[in-house]
Amino acid sequence: MPTGSVVDQADIGTSASPPPFVRLPDLRNRFARRAARLGHLADGHPLGDYLALLARIAAAQQDALGRLGPGTMPAATGRTPLDHRAPRGDQGWLPVLRGMLADLRPDLTLPVDVEALADRVLAHDPRPDDLALAPFVHAALEVWFTRMAAMLDPGDLGHERSLTTCPACGALPVASTVEATGSLSGSRYLHCGLCGTAWHFLRVKCAVCEGTAGIAYHEIEGGGGAAKAETCDGCGAYGKIFYLARDAATDPVADDLATLGLDLLVGEAGWARAWPNPYLAAERPR
Repeated sequence: MPTGSVVDQADIGTSASPPPFVRLPDLRNRFARRAARLGHLADGHPLGDYLALLARIAAAQQDALGRLGPGTMPAATGRTPLDHRAPRGDQGWLPVLRGMLADLRPDLTLPVDVEALADRVLAHDPRPDDLALAPFVHAALEVWFTRMAAMLDPGDLGHERSLTTCPACGALPVASTVEATGSLSGSRYLHCGLCGTAWHFLRVKCAVCEGTAGIAYHEIEGGGGAAKAETCDGCGAYGKIFYLARDAATDPVADDLATLGLDLLVGEAGWARAWPNPYLAAERPR
């Protein structure tokens, strides 16, 4: 476990004008940016080998995204246009998965019921024998859902300011960021761990239970303030929050994985992690 202590930090942020509610994923660099970040974070990190593997997976995701056709938007079956729990059928993600395995892990074999495996991965409830395939399955699903999310009209995703799940696909966020540039400076966005959509959420408000009392911010002492855990005494949960003014290269998925020491310290202090990282296959949502 890393050295350091958990320290409280006050955090009150406002923006001069209402920021856009939704920011859809940018297909041009969606995964290339993550690949570069993971490669950087892997150097000298205790999880360096795994981060380096995920960097290769992210690079393969970007390549696959470039080859993926526009596809057909599925019919909405629930509250969100893309329902991550709906049956997928043959919607293009399976060829992506097979291509990734052929390039990166040709020794792995897909089970006959690959759809059931995908359901377990999306529920963050894999079986022990799923763990080798789980990162690749999620990566392929992430490519497909990202491509579909980019086809949406932000105006169709509502303007609610307190959604705790993705307005595009209904999945949980993986982390939040505080923006640092232009008119968005000071605004907090939650980032979907599946389709890459980001949506605005007020700061100093619990993004799990929406409470406003007992919110605190913790970081590893000497960590520079780029990564904090937002804890809520009301629900006993926490989520990661990253400050782009401190590190503009931050990627929510990559940096969440690289700051697991913060999870250990905050967990020992009594708070439960609310949001799963899709590449920590043993995790389940709170």
